[in-house]
Amino acid sequence: MKKLRIELFDCDKVDSCYISSWLRIAVTTGIEELTLYLPAAPEDEAYYSFPCSLLFNGSENSIQYLDIGICAFHPTVGLGRWRSLTILYLRNVLIADNELEGLLYNCAALEHLGLLNCPEIVCLKIPCLLRRLRVLRVTVCRNLQMIDSNAPNIFIFDFSGSLVSISLGSALQVKNVRM
Repeated sequence: MKKLRIELFDCDKVDSCYISSWLRIAVTTGIEELTLYLPAAPEDEAYYSFPCSLLFNGSENSIQYLDIGICAFHPTVGLGRWRSLTILYLRNVLIADNELEGLLYNCAALEHLGLLNCPEIVCLKIPCLLRRLRVLRVTVCRNLQMIDSNAPNIFIFDFSGSLVSISLGSALQVKNVRM
């Protein structure tokens, strides 16, 4: 199995144990593409907590494409590098600034980063070691106040949302900007 796509938009109640079990099986079989969209959590319920330890188990993993939506994603320091990850989409995901920054420091092969409605991100910092990052898309992250990118080869920068401070550093390759 190279791809796993779980879309549970219309499911009212799905036991998180099942989701975690499906993810565990996928990761241990060497999956390359993982998409997980969960149903919107009611106001009084917590988001599904994505089991980052499955992906960041200290060993090499094979995931090249990760697209997750409507969950909490809290990678911690020391969980390993993602040498293969080239595309990362976070949609309606709860992730703090420092967690995202730590994740990005471990994704040197990243080429495409998309963030949609990630309400906990206030300051988005993109490290200079992301030399392969060509596409940066940030859409309606309502608490975002600053984007500070030091990735030198961004080709496409796409931003939609409230006015924020934006610094693209020395990204001299930018050819397509949409705001």
